[in-house]
Amino acid sequence: MKIAPGKGIKRVAFRTASATVFTLRSCIQKLIEDGIIDNEGTPTKKQMLHLSPKMIAMSADHLGSTSLGNIKLQKLKDFKALWHPVGIQLVGLLNRVLAHPPVACFMSHCGWNSTMEGICNGVPFLCWPFFGDQMHNENYICNVWKVGIGFNRDERPLITGKEIKTKLEELLENGKYKAKVLDLKERVTNCIKEGGSSHNNLKHFVK
Repeated sequence: MKIAPGKGIKRVAFRTASATVFTLRSCIQKLIEDGIIDNEGTPTKKQMLHLSPKMIAMSADHLGSTSLGNIKLQKLKDFKALWHPVGIQLVGLLNRVLAHPPVACFMSHCGWNSTMEGICNGVPFLCWPFFGDQMHNENYICNVWKVGIGFNRDERPLITGKEIKTKLEELLENGKYKAKVLDLKERVTNCIKEGGSSHNNLKHFVK
């Protein structure tokens, strides 16, 4: 990236991350100016944020775990990231495991790659996010797409074996989660086919 400008070469970054990550990066300076985060990327108070009209609200508490505090990255100049929703053909080991017929659900940390792998294989989620955009991805999985269930922590706060058993039984006994993820799988698959929106976005990106 540093050498390219001197050689007259255009720079483009391609990363398989959710739109949330890129939206956050583009909003860092405004979040600081509005007093939502400090210069280290730490939220100043509890509140819900709408970073984009097309995104659901996210908690400011989750911003502190998205690595926003790198000032050097915030001040990079002459570089613009353009996000296109694109479909990637998944061929990894996890993808082969999820495609196996006996797999009934996916206990996931809700990283974006794992989210796409679960959806593309039509497998409902048990969500256990840790950091970054994972909490926001969980929000989409559970509350927008409704293809999974999250866990509730107790007063310690821990996720108990009983809580895992309860949510697992709910996920497997209620057919709506499987039905919804299969419907979402079909829509995603159509997007990455030739002529689909993700296929066209990838062609545009390459051009």
